[in-house]
Amino acid sequence: CCCCCCRRPPDAPAAEVLRFATARKTPKDALKLYRNYLRWRSSEGAPARLQERAAPVQQQAPQFATLGGRTRRGDQVVLVEGARYSTQIDKGAYVAQMCVLMDQVLLKDSDRRIVVLVDTRGGSGPGWHNKPATAAMPFFRALASLIPDMYPERLRRIIIYPLPGWATTLVKMVRSMLDPVTKAKIKVIKGEKRVKKVRKRVACEKDTC
Repeated sequence: CCCCCCRRPPDAPAAEVLRFATARKTPKDALKLYRNYLRWRSSEGAPARLQERAAPVQQQAPQFATLGGRTRRGDQVVLVEGARYSTQIDKGAYVAQMCVLMDQVLLKDSDRRIVVLVDTRGGSGPGWHNKPATAAMPFFRALASLIPDMYPERLRRIIIYPLPGWATTLVKMVRSMLDPVTKAKIKVIKGEKRVKKVRKRVACEKDTC
């Protein structure tokens, strides 16, 4: 057999390799993607390296991205509060923190996926920077180039809310960076009225998950 699953290293979880096989049209491309992933995991994607890189976010902006509960279908919720993004922290640190969070809940031998909630509302007090949404573009661009290849078939949906009219162009820019499959997973919620309903529907209470 010439499929990616049959060529996997002996200690590679079948569920992990299957995700890479599903993410590419041909076994050859899937195998190439998986090898790139293994190289990434042995260098900048190693757990210790990711923790080190994410340290500035964990210390200075710990609430920027946090784990929520689980959806009704068992997906893990990750909440991103965009207004907590600080331009004083390198975008690579934010990307590393997202990887750290995903590694905590997405086991190699599991087919669990994540739902990312991007809350665009601002706040007041420590930890809130309330920068223009465009300030976070370098982070989203870097994340968009990494997640589809290093975490294939792990993203269920990205829900952005509540989206003001002026941010429509920004969302279009983000979508333009993504592959067609990932692009189709982005859902935009406009207006405040539907926010509570969406969050209640998507996530359960943390202490019951």
